[in-house]
Amino acid sequence: TTSEPTPDHDTFLLIHSDAADGNQDFTDSSQFNRTVSINSSNVQHDTAIAKSGFGASSILFDGTGDYLSVPDSPEWKVEGDFTWDAWIRPAAIGSKMSIFAQQNYGACSGINFYMQFEASGKIEFSVCHNAGSGVGGQSTTSLSAGTWYHVAVIKIGDIGGNGGSLMIAINGTIETTATGNMDGSDMPDAVTIGHTGDSAVGDFNGHMD
Repeated sequence: TTSEPTPDHDTFLLIHSDAADGNQDFTDSSQFNRTVSINSSNVQHDTAIAKSGFGASSILFDGTGDYLSVPDSPEWKVEGDFTWDAWIRPAAIGSKMSIFAQQNYGACSGINFYMQFEASGKIEFSVCHNAGSGVGGQSTTSLSAGTWYHVAVIKIGDIGGNGGSLMIAINGTIETTATGNMDGSDMPDAVTIGHTGDSAVGDFNGHMD
């Protein structure tokens, strides 16, 4: 969590932000070189607020339609062990905001996974299983506006069994652990960063790296 990661063969998606102020080109630095698309003319690299040690800029989202999307891929069906993580700096707390998701609506049959803020500032994550019941949890820490946090969700355990553990970590400390069957759902949808398909959850407002 102290410097930018180096991609390896287990890295499925890696979006750095190390660009000129206002630049809107986003690159996947993993082996897959996936297409990263912007949804709004406002989402951009911002040098005014950059995460120390992580390049010259961070990604700015204004909370009103700004997000990135990455096309559907077999890797998004989150089988086996995995980690999703990011540095985030929310501009405001008090409403639900998406961090990333593969989700086209709120019910578990329309979710593969999501990570989002609750109105309290706590981080929530959920993984569904074959369009059925899901496993998830919330952090114990409530995040504050204007502060950088490293947020991560780590899944360790069986494929197709009930022995898996899903953990939420804030700044490297595991805060919540949930267990259950969570092989994910094979959905034909893009992964979205800063946005979700659930109309009850707003777009991300702040900076991300």
